[in-house]
Amino acid sequence: GLLTGSYLNNYSGGVVRKNIGSFTDEVDPATGIFTSVVGITKSIDKLTTYGFDGTTNYVYDCGFNFTSLRTQGQCHMWGAPVAEMMFEGLRYFAGLSPTTAYINGVSGSSSPDTRLGLPLVSTWANPYRPKASGGSPICSRPVQMVIADPITSFDSDQLPGSPFPIVTGYGTALPSGSGALNTAKTLDVAAEANDIWAKELLAGSGQTPDGTLRSSSKKFFMGQTTLTNSDGNPTPKTATTFATLRGLAPDETNTQGSYLAASVAKYGRETGVRISDGASNVSVGNVDQISVALGSVIPRIEFTYNGKKVSLVPFSKSVGGNSISQAVGAFQPTGLITLLYIDSIYNTHASNANAGINSGRPYIRFMASFSDMDQGGDNEADANVYYTLSVDSSGSLIVQLDSYYEAGSIQQNMGYIISGTTKDGVYLEVADQTDNPIYYLDTRPGQDPAPSTGRVPANTVRLARSATRTFTLGSGSGGEYMPKDPLWYAAKYGGAGVFDTKGDPTNYFKITNPSDLPVQMGKAFRAAAALAAVASTSVVGVGQRSLGSAAIYQASYDSLTWSSRLYAFPVSSVNGTASDTPAWEAASKLGAPSSRNLYLGRGGTNTPVQLLPSTWASLTTAEQNDFLDSNRYAYLLGDKANEERKGGTYRNRGTTAGAEFGSVLGDIVNSDPQIITTRDYGYTASDSTYAGYLAGLDFETIVVGANDGFLHIFDADPSTAGGGELFGFMPQAARTKISDLSYPGYQHRFTVDGAIGLGHAKISVPGDGSTNWRTVVVGAGGAGAKTVFAVNASSKSFSANNVLWEINSSTLSGTDLNAFGNVMSRPAIGKLPNGVWVAIFGNGYNSTTGTAKLFVVRLDNGSIIKVLDTNSSITGNGISSIEAVRKASGNQDTIEYVYGADYKGNIWRFDLSTSSTSCTSPTVGGPWCSGAWVFQPPSGRNITAEIKIGNSPTGAPAGKMVYFGTGRYLDSADASDATVQALYGVFDDLLYTLSTSPSISGDSSLSSMTIAMTGGTTDRRTVSTPSTAWWLISGKKGWVVPLTGTGLAVGERVIAPPVRYTQTGVVDAFLFTSIVPSADECNAGLDTWITAINPATGGAANAFQSLGENSIKIVGGSPRGVFVLSESRSPTLYISQTVFNVSSPPTSSFSTIAGGTQTVTINGVPGMTRVLGINLTPGAVVAPTITRQIWRQLK
Repeated sequence: GLLTGSYLNNYSGGVVRKNIGSFTDEVDPATGIFTSVVGITKSIDKLTTYGFDGTTNYVYDCGFNFTSLRTQGQCHMWGAPVAEMMFEGLRYFAGLSPTTAYINGVSGSSSPDTRLGLPLVSTWANPYRPKASGGSPICSRPVQMVIADPITSFDSDQLPGSPFPIVTGYGTALPSGSGALNTAKTLDVAAEANDIWAKELLAGSGQTPDGTLRSSSKKFFMGQTTLTNSDGNPTPKTATTFATLRGLAPDETNTQGSYLAASVAKYGRETGVRISDGASNVSVGNVDQISVALGSVIPRIEFTYNGKKVSLVPFSKSVGGNSISQAVGAFQPTGLITLLYIDSIYNTHASNANAGINSGRPYIRFMASFSDMDQGGDNEADANVYYTLSVDSSGSLIVQLDSYYEAGSIQQNMGYIISGTTKDGVYLEVADQTDNPIYYLDTRPGQDPAPSTGRVPANTVRLARSATRTFTLGSGSGGEYMPKDPLWYAAKYGGAGVFDTKGDPTNYFKITNPSDLPVQMGKAFRAAAALAAVASTSVVGVGQRSLGSAAIYQASYDSLTWSSRLYAFPVSSVNGTASDTPAWEAASKLGAPSSRNLYLGRGGTNTPVQLLPSTWASLTTAEQNDFLDSNRYAYLLGDKANEERKGGTYRNRGTTAGAEFGSVLGDIVNSDPQIITTRDYGYTASDSTYAGYLAGLDFETIVVGANDGFLHIFDADPSTAGGGELFGFMPQAARTKISDLSYPGYQHRFTVDGAIGLGHAKISVPGDGSTNWRTVVVGAGGAGAKTVFAVNASSKSFSANNVLWEINSSTLSGTDLNAFGNVMSRPAIGKLPNGVWVAIFGNGYNSTTGTAKLFVVRLDNGSIIKVLDTNSSITGNGISSIEAVRKASGNQDTIEYVYGADYKGNIWRFDLSTSSTSCTSPTVGGPWCSGAWVFQPPSGRNITAEIKIGNSPTGAPAGKMVYFGTGRYLDSADASDATVQALYGVFDDLLYTLSTSPSISGDSSLSSMTIAMTGGTTDRRTVSTPSTAWWLISGKKGWVVPLTGTGLAVGERVIAPPVRYTQTGVVDAFLFTSIVPSADECNAGLDTWITAINPATGGAANAFQSLGENSIKIVGGSPRGVFVLSESRSPTLYISQTVFNVSSPPTSSFSTIAGGTQTVTINGVPGMTRVLGINLTPGAVVAPTITRQIWRQLK
């Protein structure tokens, strides 16, 4: 939308030119051609100079007036009531109507606005109206971007709570109750201003963080500082509040500009306005302010010498002619500066140092031209003065003025306003004519500047046309300029209160050079877009038993800066609650680029190159081309020096408008953190040396992939000593277009985003040819780079030798290359019957062949042993999840079977049970042959989460059970999919050997359960219990639970694999996590159900302590991780959630049995993270970690 001032009511508020809505009505999105709609673009184009006669006398139509201020509607071009315009913007967001005092007459036929063809929206459209009518969801963040001259005018009276009366001719009063924008608090600009003063000018000594001197009262160059202390000149006046400051120095001291824009912005951000979608949804919209300050034409000459800063602004008053009165309190025009020419400037900065000029001391000479009016007239050069400033050998400042030109009948006295000396104040030093009248602000030689009340000079000597004055640099009591302009304070109090390296709010953009306009406006619009994206902040979580104590590790990403934070939250061993204070946060511990341990892969088993600022020259030409240049290379290693917020041109990864969240750690989305633990994988029975290897493990690390292109490994110590980065590896395949991360307009791209496989293996590694036990990480690019790679993580010391291998398009060829896609499955690590240790993974999505295949590669060097096929006629496919089945006893490191789920929802079994890797018989389903087709789901039931495998139940035929849930949530279109999804336990007898048709097709061969709400509730469900187990029913091969028990809700689906939770004789359950997407764009998930299923029968399992139902709802958040921690206390199921668009998480429906709810706020971002703990029936954890599969940001 667009709101501007009006030409008719140029001193009163503003008018809406276009309602908030889509921009596509102004620009054809297909062609980029502007339409005929007069909206934002054409309205701005119509804003132009009005009333100026540029053909004959070159005078504005309001003519000349030297004896009084112009009233409203006279000089249409003048007036900048910014605070009142901002107030009208708040009213618009609140769904109110236009302020009559602002719009009255603007649409009339004789109005300048009408004559210029400017539209006026007299009927405001609620910005939160239904989407079909062009509105936005009620959770959308209101943002007010103010583009204006920072020197405001006439914006102090027509505001709620203003201390200033409205004078006839300057507007009309507001209706009673105009400030009631929120039921909690009415806008009172004076009260807000008083609060700002208290924050900015606190009593005491020293400085505030932004450089403002602390004091309860101060003297400022201002036209008015109290209701009675006003002379219309920039004389120093005592001020005790922002509320009554108006008349901005140096040349707008008559025009009633105020600092109340900060009051309006503060109220909008802190209190907010009541918003409604016109139906039943009502909320509070906290309005974010973005200030774009167009450079003022008022020059301020500043320099620092010997640590003392001095500031000088040229100043002029019209003191005679055309009936101008010289009396104190009478109106005398302030001459506008129409031209300033710098003749020379030396020794004020290292860049202009010249020892031959003024002995290396500061020297400045410039010319200023003044008009004899402040509004209207001809706005030309009526008097010119040369200013010469120099510092002498004693350190004193000498200011010399020479008046050398005048034109017109108005007599002007000219000088300057100076601060940073022991005699600060207003100096009128020279006259443009020799017979100018004596004026009360004149400063003849030897006279100090006039006090704020003004004074008649003690003598009657007229000013000469030249004058010289000597100043002592230092602090005095004369007065000073306000430290910042009104838009600066509006940005500070209307934003997150975060500052850049220059001390400016990060939502404040100043444009002092027209050539900077495109760049600064681009930054401002990106800041606005980023604010709208804050609610997309998501959290992923993983929790496992940590060495010595328990901890929950959470990786949260922020789409505002596309960066992440990785936290470790200690878990109490007494009551299981997670602390809301992290022991550490890894991103904040990242070292300088020169101290990080980063490596770039070169494919295959080639040795990676270390990435340091000093190793740029060691890169190949192709590698340098991908990084583009050495500065961008340094940026990708973590150097922030060239980010926009630091004056550079690269994308911000730190402070941006809205929140201090960013870090150089890239966003972690789907590569959930995994703890490299001291876990016993059960290999002692097959190798006695394994016990010794386990005994030597006395540390834990955490590994995760990020979309900065690196796999990162951190110290997982849950104490404050942990969190340090140990290693980072960028796969060769992730290098392509990695430089895009540096562009301010960066469009998010996944790079290292896949699931991570962990395991112990007995292999040789680079740098150590002996065969010993190792801890190995196998990672994948997931939705990003097409790559799989392995890292030796056996210790906390890492070098290039720790990278074992990488598979990508440059290392593959032929059919293997065509089969290789975006690997989404978590790689499995194990040993084949022939003793070879391997990594196994599905081929993923987007392969050239588009069919589902399984890769088996050597773990020590990545060479491909075999790529196993499935049904090649099923295209547009790929294996997305695998689970390896190892021997149940004896050599438990040995893999016998691998089950794979593909994108289409099919389940395949691959037989790896023989020592020979050659396929013999049967050619399908046999050892090392094409996979057997175990299950085909009903149409529309995709599998995107990991599957789990278990033995068949006691009493059932021998075989395996495959457990999984169906559903997808990969893009925004999926949210509206109402296909009924299901939970499954599918039986495989290990004998079926066909790939052309499935062993089980659809649900007809499965025993079906029902799931329904408990009577009278909407947050608890019960799954039916079968009267007869499925294996006792002829033709049944497992069970299914259709997800139809959510009442009126549709589209429930599973995007996370189940957790097996069991203890013999006590409890046996699979805990399934499902979500119900909402049609409401303000929700991203959003309701979550945790359902406990008996893995044997598919019926209800009693897993929740003291609760009869076996399916419970978690409201108000999107689940990002589910895990169980079990210690000496009662075991607890933890759910890590993001709660969107609310200031605090809603109460859980099961809070009475949750065992405590903790809330963690991610650095001020509105998306809240909460960790919910649900007490479980005592048992043991079989599969401690599960992750979700959402690999595209939905909102």
